[in-house]
Amino acid sequence: GGDPWLRRWNLRMQLEMGGEEMRAFARMFEALSDGGVVDEYKKIGKDVFETNMEASGMNLASMPPELVNHEHRLIARVCAQWNVNGHTANLFGAGEDSSAIFHHASKMNHSCDANCTWTYCATPEGAVQMVVVAARDIRPGEPLTIDYHAGAGDHSFRDLGVEKRRAMLRKRGFECQCERCMLESA
Repeated sequence: GGDPWLRRWNLRMQLEMGGEEMRAFARMFEALSDGGVVDEYKKIGKDVFETNMEASGMNLASMPPELVNHEHRLIARVCAQWNVNGHTANLFGAGEDSSAIFHHASKMNHSCDANCTWTYCATPEGAVQMVVVAARDIRPGEPLTIDYHAGAGDHSFRDLGVEKRRAMLRKRGFECQCERCMLESA
């Protein structure tokens, strides 16, 4: 339970403070795009920081304003990175606000007429894995694309008009310019 943004920030901090393998995950996360939408997460950054400071008994009034602002922005960036690159789904009963970042799949481009589909599965060790498969024949040199909103069996995004799809994707920091959107908006 609790605030999903607070959990995501705390997970990010655990990665940073963990052993070498955990720090490798933290470096991989740092390399992800923030989609240019950090400013949209400033309030979340402020709220998460204040919640953590209150829980630890720290006095915010005694902290230098530059440090507080730096922390707000850092948390906002992590939240933007998570939203831009994460894949939201109820992962094996983890809850509706659960999401995951995948090393390769989180870097795949979106298309509203994607040439690949994706789903989740559990590994024998109990980890969650994203499986991406071709949805049609793919020409040599053609980029592999996924529909960010149509994975794990949810295809309702495909039925939306171009403006509604684009509005949803703006939250990920981009204006969709896929072939389908360009044709529908012409």
